[in-house]
Amino acid sequence: MPLNFCSSLRWQSCLHNLDNIPDNLQAWLLDRGSLTARLKKTYRGEFEVKVLKHQWGQPAEAELEFLGVSETEASIREVLLLGGGKPKIFARSVIPRSSLGGSNNELLMLGNKPLGEYLFVQKSVERGAIELAELSAHEVNPYLGCCFREEKAWARRSLFYLNSRPLSVCEVFLPEVGGKPSFP
Repeated sequence: MPLNFCSSLRWQSCLHNLDNIPDNLQAWLLDRGSLTARLKKTYRGEFEVKVLKHQWGQPAEAELEFLGVSETEASIREVLLLGGGKPKIFARSVIPRSSLGGSNNELLMLGNKPLGEYLFVQKSVERGAIELAELSAHEVNPYLGCCFREEKAWARRSLFYLNSRPLSVCEVFLPEVGGKPSFP
């Protein structure tokens, strides 16, 4: 697998550079609600999670710093969220081993179920600030098996606290090949 590009991005507060974000993406990137619910509504149920990888691994140093932990083992899950049969989002979640006690262990058994669908029904979940970054969409190519060239993509990341324990979620909003807007 390629290096984790989510950890190497230049993250900024969502309050910076809003003028640079394409209009069709602003509401998607800044929405603090469930991305899963929004995708399901937008694509009228034509929604699917394709698990690319879910295994124990060592998060990048920047991810550990973002999570505020020093341990080196975490459950790392990478998925594609498909709407209308097409990849719309690449997502990477990192859950430190110390965050997986008690009922949080259910996060290890999601399979092809969306993480957001699980998180947003939990009473004990809190979401931290949203940070944004712009990247070249071709950085996601190894995950998709396609060939973005000059297209740009936008990513967001945030910390979630489930039962007061942190997990990070990075979501890359993919353009369509050829640079056409992917989101209505």
